Amino acid sequence: DTRAYGFVDNAPILLRVDGEIVTPLGSPTAQGIVGLGVDPDDPDHVRLGDSSGQLWDSVDAGDTWSARGGVAGEGPLVYRAFFDPADLDHALFGVAVQGARVTTNGGTRWTQSTGFGPGNANVFNLSISGADSSVVWAEGYDLANLDESTARHVFRSEDGGLTFTAVVDSDEAILY
Repeated sequence: DTRAYGFVDNAPILLRVDGEIVTPLGSPTAQGIVGLGVDPDDPDHVRLGDSSGQLWDSVDAGDTWSARGGVAGEGPLVYRAFFDPADLDHALFGVAVQGARVTTNGGTRWTQSTGFGPGNANVFNLSISGADSSVVWAEGYDLANLDESTARHVFRSEDGGLTFTAVVDSDEAILY
């Protein structure tokens, strides 16, 4: 009820806030932090993702960390990590050129998401619905589309991030 965590996007800087006390935490990675999730049943259990595609886990409020599972693919540059608000084992990485990767077992196995276009795609941001974990939103860029004005899309998944469909196109909204 009185604990929060913060990080600097794409940097190894991590903080824990307990009431009015701010505690700098050691980052488990020299890579940039690109997402953080907290277990809804245990505020001492926190997980983060780094820009190399690695998940990290702490069960003592960020005082110590351990690598969790394997890296999400070969040499990915990760833009964003997003965690299911109801289940930290369900996470997605938005990846440069490779689209997105999803895990439902805390990083033990990663699956390539599909539906971002006929070729490669950059997925810049993700969000898992707090009301229904099977619904995932992503913002991406279809690299096979040479027309920048139509290459950006908002995508929706109804299977937890395995497959996506474009639901908003660049001609319908301004997408950055």
